[in-house]
Amino acid sequence: MDFDKLIQINDSLAKVIDENNDYLGDESLTLKREHKILNSDELRELLEKIDNKERLLQIGVVGRVKAGKSSLLNALLFEGENILPKAATPMTAALTTISYGDEFSAKADFFSTRDIEILKHKHEEYDRRLEVIKNTKIEELKNKRNREKSNQTDSIKHKVGKFIEKVKPLSEDELDEISKKALKFAKKELEKFIELVAAHDQYGKMKTSGINVQSLPSEKIIEAKTIEELRDQLGNFVGANGEYMPFTKSVHILLPLENLRNIQIIDTPGVNDPVLSREERTRELLKYCDVIFIVSPSGQFLSKEDMDLMDKISTKEGIREIFLVASQTDTQLYGSEKENAEGDLRIALRNITSNLGLHMSKTLSNLKRSNPEIGTVFDRLIIEGKNRVLHSAGICQSIKNAFDNRSNWDDGMNTAWENLKFEYPDYFSDNDKALTNVNLDLLANNDKLKEVVEDVRLKKDEILQKRKDEFVEAKSNTIFMYKEALLAYVSEQSRRVNEFDIDELKKQKKEIGKVQKKASIALQEEYQELIDQFRVDMKKRLKEDLENLFKKSNTEIDNKESIKTKSYTSGWLFKSTHYYDVITVKAGAVRNELENLTLNIENKISTNIDNLVLDWRRSVYERLISILRSSINDDELEPQLIRKALRNVIESVEHPSIEYHGSLPDNLKQNGTLEGSSAETFKGHVENYVSELKRRVDKDLTRHSEKLTGVLKKINISDDIFSDYNKKIEQLENQISNKKITLTRFNTILTKLGSIK
Repeated sequence: MDFDKLIQINDSLAKVIDENNDYLGDESLTLKREHKILNSDELRELLEKIDNKERLLQIGVVGRVKAGKSSLLNALLFEGENILPKAATPMTAALTTISYGDEFSAKADFFSTRDIEILKHKHEEYDRRLEVIKNTKIEELKNKRNREKSNQTDSIKHKVGKFIEKVKPLSEDELDEISKKALKFAKKELEKFIELVAAHDQYGKMKTSGINVQSLPSEKIIEAKTIEELRDQLGNFVGANGEYMPFTKSVHILLPLENLRNIQIIDTPGVNDPVLSREERTRELLKYCDVIFIVSPSGQFLSKEDMDLMDKISTKEGIREIFLVASQTDTQLYGSEKENAEGDLRIALRNITSNLGLHMSKTLSNLKRSNPEIGTVFDRLIIEGKNRVLHSAGICQSIKNAFDNRSNWDDGMNTAWENLKFEYPDYFSDNDKALTNVNLDLLANNDKLKEVVEDVRLKKDEILQKRKDEFVEAKSNTIFMYKEALLAYVSEQSRRVNEFDIDELKKQKKEIGKVQKKASIALQEEYQELIDQFRVDMKKRLKEDLENLFKKSNTEIDNKESIKTKSYTSGWLFKSTHYYDVITVKAGAVRNELENLTLNIENKISTNIDNLVLDWRRSVYERLISILRSSINDDELEPQLIRKALRNVIESVEHPSIEYHGSLPDNLKQNGTLEGSSAETFKGHVENYVSELKRRVDKDLTRHSEKLTGVLKKINISDDIFSDYNKKIEQLENQISNKKITLTRFNTILTKLGSIK
């Protein structure tokens, strides 16, 4: 369906509702809120945001730790040079984004105080559980050992027929052995809890780093003149032995490489992240990816951990292209694979990728059956099989790059090379570099991988068009669900009018007051408690998120300031040069940051409040329905109408919005680089604006919280539920009294709604 058709259907539905507002009004409003139906102008505005040709193409790289993600990225971007350090453990795999920049630079973000507190808590939880499991196992092993000794003593008594001393206590060596076994068992048991293990590892490294956490800034800017210099500096933040590695949360790398234009690559951590803020950021980035490379080692292809990661990928937000990269393929070329191929390297490689493709199709088909909510995201992988599996062997690229410099080879490269030479002597030789390079390229497969990325980059417009089409399809589905809900409501009402006994309805009207008395107090008490909890949750979440926004913005603004040294000459006969420093500010960049700050504040508040209200409404519905069920018999009132009444009351509660967008003060609408007093004055205006904005936000949030909870508390939930119920009964009674007219009108509405396609 095209967008114009979508708008036409949306307008047609609105017209039917307007013409039949006396029959559909209240229900249509409730259903609109439930299905998040927008008017046509709002739909057009959303589409304009999606249809943005300047947006970067997002490429995600997903895979568990040591799957070969760094090798893949090094191959794609740096001709196999090890620019991106390999992660040593799950938690050292920092969230990394890579995009184009005019100069070699990077920004390392450190864990916040709250992040570190979370890690510390999980570290302590790991130790506590470890101790409990270990001590339980020690007692179990001690009892087992004592039973064995007792049985041995009884056997000796039976054989020699004389007195034997009672069983000796366990020796220190035996106790030490038991303790070691118990500790090993406890650690093995805790491996099931990936987050705890990762947090224990990460916080342990923090404790032994010798770095004062309080002295760490929120981020660190890294600048370099060459890619090698950048690599060396990055190692200090994300390398296995980097000084700041334990504290690095994420890294954004900017590189002046043409193959990065219009692209942002996202290298995600490979575990269930124990740091919630980073996990949320990873998910946020991942769900908007247009292309995803899933990296899995050929020897453990699509393991349970891989499947856990893939289970999080859905088509809800994006993802139009998925490729599966079978890494470390060189390790699978031996044994039966070599025999089946009769020593032919190309046949062996083809057989390996073919088998991996079959395995992938079967595994993903099973995943789809067990998790139908993932939709069609893996369908192309399942259907195309081996054609969607790309093999790679990063170590082969490294061997090729350093072929003439063996002294720089590590143990892994030496082992891989010796295996290749021994098993495939016709393809790899110390003395035939040309032949060897051809076959190393074959295994590394960099040209094919680059071809895929380049093809995806060139197809950016096509991919973004698919996203636009997906948006239209998603909204179309929502609108048709809304239409079906309206049809269901009209059909149900028509059935009620046809079948209900008007005397029974009149009887129920008389019972409403009695029933309300039974449930009123419990309903109101539960409702007030839910409001109080809502207020606490809202303040806590908004305050924390907004503090982070202001902190980040202040850092960005500070980065736009610098000191410039200037000089002047004095004297006539004996001249002398004097030097002085002046402050400079990039006013245009600061202005952009301030505009982004106000927009981000509004978006953060709006998103959080929307989510909080949605969760709150669900809680209210569930808990109040439970009270009503325990207070009212089905024969006293109509259960379905009661549920509808409660739903209508909850959905009708609107919450006020907070807006901060608009023009900045005139004294901040400057561009270019300011110096000296102009820069100082501008800086003062910026500080005043941010300070005033923060004060205003704090004040508005307090007022907003009080206003919203005040609106909610004014609602007499019991009166409103039963008032709405009474209204529905009266409406039904009136419709039954005018049965012929009502049914004719309902049939007309059904016909009009049914004709909208």
